[in-house]
Amino acid sequence: MEFPSRSPSEMIAILHAIADSMFTLGIDLPFTKYHKGLKGHEEMTAIVEESIRVMEGHTPKDGQPIKALSRILDAEDEDGNGIDMDFIINTVIVLLSAGYDTVSSTMDTIFHGLALNPKIWDNLRKEQRRVMERFGSDITREALDAMVYAMAVVNEGLRAQPMVPFVFKRAEKSFELGGYQIPVGMQVISGYGFTTRYLDGRWSDRDEFRPERFLEVGADKMDSFAPFGMGAHLCLGKELGLVQMLVLLVVLARDYEVRLQNPNARVEMMPFPHAEDGCMAMVHRLPSSRA
Repeated sequence: MEFPSRSPSEMIAILHAIADSMFTLGIDLPFTKYHKGLKGHEEMTAIVEESIRVMEGHTPKDGQPIKALSRILDAEDEDGNGIDMDFIINTVIVLLSAGYDTVSSTMDTIFHGLALNPKIWDNLRKEQRRVMERFGSDITREALDAMVYAMAVVNEGLRAQPMVPFVFKRAEKSFELGGYQIPVGMQVISGYGFTTRYLDGRWSDRDEFRPERFLEVGADKMDSFAPFGMGAHLCLGKELGLVQMLVLLVVLARDYEVRLQNPNARVEMMPFPHAEDGCMAMVHRLPSSRA
């Protein structure tokens, strides 16, 4: 998905404005985050519309990869009708905003966990040496599937500080929960942040960053582990987000040393969990990886 009229830094600034307006009072005044978020959404809408116009006049040549936006434009509903343009625009904006901040939030958690537990970096590098001996240096699907420990580190980041601490639902019918009667139409908050971190009774070290828990027997039956939600509304970007985080983690583990400037930085929870200093770090290329 390309947006030639804006630089990456400009796109990030707009996405930040949209994210910062979440969970704020809906006061539309020039100095409020809500107002800046509305303006950011308007600007992002114009950018996406421009990209769609460019994409509609472009036919991929043989051998060229089909871009995500092209797939969305070509999508049809169950009756064979094209997808409404407003829906397409808003879908693209959701993919951009949800995919950027949520992934960066989890990587923030992972880097802080690794800074306090350097042994994990050692374990990651040992696994990567084994993977490269078997599959070579290319990061293929088969190589990713063999990165069991690296995936455990990603999952531990998702468990330790879920990127979306809660979501809002509305009861479609009356039901009883924990002895309380929930009437139809009531807004219900599902606290994924709490359930994912604290409601698995198998571990007493819930506040420790310990990826090995995901390698233990029964780790695949963690009913409380739902960082991407569950059911019909499971996050559509789950697999993409997991691959993004896994690839970034293993590239750094193979060739770089990451040193956080403040491993004990305070975590701010809104709009997504993140270190107050922005996860400031020094990244050095390892001598063994130099050509």
